[in-house]
Amino acid sequence: MTTTQRMVRFTILIHRAPGMTEEEFSAYWDKHIAIVNDLVVRHGIHEYRQSPCRHRDESARHCSLDAVADLVAPDFEKLRTFFTDPFYKSIVSPDEPKFVDVGRLQLLVGWEDATVHANKICKVDRDTEGVRAEQPEKADSRFLFKANL
Repeated sequence: MTTTQRMVRFTILIHRAPGMTEEEFSAYWDKHIAIVNDLVVRHGIHEYRQSPCRHRDESARHCSLDAVADLVAPDFEKLRTFFTDPFYKSIVSPDEPKFVDVGRLQLLVGWEDATVHANKICKVDRDTEGVRAEQPEKADSRFLFKANL
């Protein structure tokens, strides 16, 4: 049986800035990564993922978003220190309105519970904040809660 640490997932649903093309948004987001990555590592964020929605692709034609960004951390404190870091406040945050419609951002945050991990159905052990890969009768599933931060 495998046990993995429960993580906190902070998901940002993104619309590109008004008047910006999909290509311009994508190119600018690639530049934005360069100023964010060191901060992510410095604050012990386990993972930072970007998922652009390519509207020209048939599979994404009904997607109303332009992108999703995910930060995964071992606890809420790591996320708090990330977003309150002076570098984030003075450099990263002011850069965001250059390519993101910040008025339309939506945030989701909560404990991430793996219901399948390494191709095995998992049972979430919320008492120890761990996830054990085993074969329970039924897979446990929860959704993140929407938060206003």
